Order: sequence, then C-alpha cells, then structure tokens
Amino acid sequence: MALLINPQRVSRRSKNMSLLQWALFSIGIGFLLLSLIYRNPVFRETFRYSLEGIAIFPVFYFAILFHDNALFRHLNSVWAIRIGTYSYAIYLIHEVILFAIFKNALFVANNSFVVFPVALMISIAFAATIDSFVDPYFKQLRHKCRSGKRSSIPLGPDVRKSPAIAN
Repeated sequence: MALLINPQRVSRRSKNMSLLQWALFSIGIGFLLLSLIYRNPVFRETFRYSLEGIAIFPVFYFAILFHDNALFRHLNSVWAIRIGTYSYAIYLIHEVILFAIFKNALFVANNSFVVFPVALMISIAFAATIDSFVDPYFKQLRHKCRSGKRSSIPLGPDVRKSPAIAN
C-alpha cells in the first residue's frame, strides 16, 4: 500500500468520507467479519489469510487517510499506539499462552469469557516485558551498527578474517 497508493501522498478534498469510500470500507470490514465467522477448517487454514489481507487494505487506507475522523481518531491514542508497539510480541506469544491455559487451568479453560481476558493480559504483560528489557538492547545495537561504530559486543567470528574467505 505504501508503494502503490500511499494515503500520505493523497490530497483529500474533505474531512468526511465519500459514499464510495464508506462502501469500500464497509466491504473490507464485512470480509474481515466473514473470515472470522466462517468456520470451515480448510478455509481457515488456507484462503482465510489472503482474504483478511485483502480486506484490511481499505480499512488501513482510510484509517490513515482520515486519521482525524471520529471513527479513526482513537487509533492515535496513547494506549492504541502502545498496543501497536506490543502487537508483534503479542502475536508471537498468544498461541503459547492459550495452549498453557488450556493444558494447565481446566477450571478456566472451559469458560471463554475468562480465557480471553486472561490470555490478553498475560500477552500484554509479556510484550511489555520484551519492550522494556529486550528491545532496548537491540535498539542500541542497531543504532551502533547503523552509525558505523564497531560494537563492543561480540556477535560471532569476523567473516573478513575467515580462512575460507581469505583463500
């Protein structure tokens, strides 16, 4: 989207979405809901992800283009930005947390109204821990690598000194 039709490069004529824009946005939301509701296992393990990727395209486009619209304004709130920062770590850990809950907490696992908030809170706590204690190290390392400074942290053998490359 950023390469083909970057919403940052489009001049919008109005603060309000047109009827066509609302229709495209609604179709995107509709396909997202369809991908969540339709329970066929073959669909869920194959075409579902492609459909969701296509469906989320107009949603993201209009959320960026109309960022100051009341419908999308909350996406720029402090908590939404923080969850966006945590989102990849949440994505990576949520399946493990759900598995652990279902495997070890049978009294909770039978109640989805309890499992979802518990798994969400544990996932957010995990992501916050990663953001606080792991990411700063790699941000600092990335900064050193980008600025051309040699890192004092050994990352492995120096490839340029390798006898296999020298020969």
